[in-house]
Amino acid sequence: MSHMNEHGNAHSNPNMLEEALEKFWVFMKQRGELGTIVIPLIGTGRGRVRKNRKEIISLIAASFLEAAQDNVFSHKLVIVIHPSDYKVHNLNLFEVRDFLGHTLG
Repeated sequence: MSHMNEHGNAHSNPNMLEEALEKFWVFMKQRGELGTIVIPLIGTGRGRVRKNRKEIISLIAASFLEAAQDNVFSHKLVIVIHPSDYKVHNLNLFEVRDFLGHTLG
C-alpha cells in the first residue's frame, strides 16, 4: 500500500490503500471461513496515507461492504483503533459511528 524511496521513507496515496484493500478482500474470499475479520487503521502511521482517521475507517468499512455484496466471506468486521489514535488525534467514537451511519447509510 506504499512505496519506499531510496532513503527508506514510505510514500503512499489513497488509491494505493484502496487497491491493497481490494486485494485483501479477494484473499479473504478465497481463504476466509466466515470468521470475524479484525483490521487496524492501515495506512495511518508509516504508510503515510493523507486521510484522517475517520476517512480511513470509512474507506475500510465501505470496501468491506462492497466486496461482500456478491460473496459473503465474513459476517463481522472489527476495525481496531489504537489508543494513541483515540487520544492524539481526538477521535470521537460517537462521531465515527454517526459518520459511518451517514456515509454508508
